[in-house]
Amino acid sequence: MAKVKKKEVLGPRIDDLEQRVIRGTALLADIRALFPEASAMARIDRRRSQGRMGTDESTALRSVVDAIDLSPAVFESLADEDEGNDPKRVETDLIRQRFTQHALYSQLSRDISALATVFSDTALAVGAQIKPLALAAYEIAKPVSRRDAKLREKIAPALDYYRGSTGGGRGETEPVEPEPETNE
Repeated sequence: MAKVKKKEVLGPRIDDLEQRVIRGTALLADIRALFPEASAMARIDRRRSQGRMGTDESTALRSVVDAIDLSPAVFESLADEDEGNDPKRVETDLIRQRFTQHALYSQLSRDISALATVFSDTALAVGAQIKPLALAAYEIAKPVSRRDAKLREKIAPALDYYRGSTGGGRGETEPVEPEPETNE
């Protein structure tokens, strides 16, 4: 039988990876500091937000703003809804500026989400390398631990985690919901 060549087994050195994670975390803080005006919404507000709008919809709605400029009197009844300074007219320059802001924040969000997916998928790939073996070892250790106190003590966190669980355990991790920030 031919020998199967194994891929790189260890990946990056742990001390190097830890240093890069520290640096990456600092860079994320720097990115966050670049946008002090940005804030997180409560989950329910995010889900129900009327601000959900893709590129195509944004382009379509920008054309309506051009129509407002064409016949401002027709749209006077909306003047107080643009949150601008003039309660007698719809401030189309302000609305266009907000469309541009929406597009810029949306692009940044997509780029950061794509990067988050890379790290999430990398964590999943590493997890897939370790979880099956660790679970198999747990299944071997569990019955033995009933008669071996030292072994039971070592695997106590796993016993606690999987006790009474059906499937993934009680402590499944979920994405962390950012706390809403106030900009006061």
